[in-house]
Amino acid sequence: MKANNLSISIPNYGCNKNCPYCISKMTGYSNKNLEMFQRNLTKVFNISNRYNVNSISFTSKGEILASQKSIDIFLSMLNRFSSYFVCELQTNGIELSRKNINYFYELGLDTIAISIDNFDDISKFDSVFKIINDKGMTTRITVNLTEDTYNHRPVDYFDICKKYEIDQISFRSVTISNNMHTFDNKALKTREWIKNNIDEEKATHFLNQYYDFLDIYGQKIRDLPYGSTIFNVDGISFTYFDYCIQDRNNNDNIRSLIYHEDGHMSTTWYGSNIGRIL
Repeated sequence: MKANNLSISIPNYGCNKNCPYCISKMTGYSNKNLEMFQRNLTKVFNISNRYNVNSISFTSKGEILASQKSIDIFLSMLNRFSSYFVCELQTNGIELSRKNINYFYELGLDTIAISIDNFDDISKFDSVFKIINDKGMTTRITVNLTEDTYNHRPVDYFDICKKYEIDQISFRSVTISNNMHTFDNKALKTREWIKNNIDEEKATHFLNQYYDFLDIYGQKIRDLPYGSTIFNVDGISFTYFDYCIQDRNNNDNIRSLIYHEDGHMSTTWYGSNIGRIL
């Protein structure tokens, strides 16, 4: 089996942005076990090599940069893994600053991916984009397709990426988890919000515009083994994911190995017991 990357779920100590569609509310939270989390790191490293992983995404079921505890764990792991893997931080961007971006760079971080659910919020990160670019790191925005994002045209995203020198942009459909925790009130509320606020017809209209835009201006770079395709548009990478989280695998080429907060590794986000490897 081969895995495109290793997603490390840094133990969650809260979030400073309460997104109503948050996938974590549907997939549930693992019990933190910091002793086991640290204990298994060498095994995680060796398993990742065996599965041909070449990149690591540091993410969380909260927001990594919202808590000093999470930041400390992230920094220690970045320091350990960055010499061997391409490393990416996934964040809502609220706590990014010149000071911590410079520190992440010194520790070997390669990419900062900022999650967006409102088109107008992109311009609020203009100074952050400049700092990242000045360090030579890769900038990505991940656009969650809500009403505040799919009501804009793909060319609008291209223009703003050009303006702020954003290297990569990915779009993600906001969907209801296939295996959500149906007995959890947070999960049920999240499902209802998605049902009531995600207009599938408008989202489909945006995607039709997206593919029309790529037909005219895009150059296909490659197909990813888990179904997505990367396009180049005048130096900017465009990608679309039809589902925002990995919950199943149909073959031996999977999107991610997931290292959970309890110190166990699996092939899904639905707790470390499902598809457990370690």
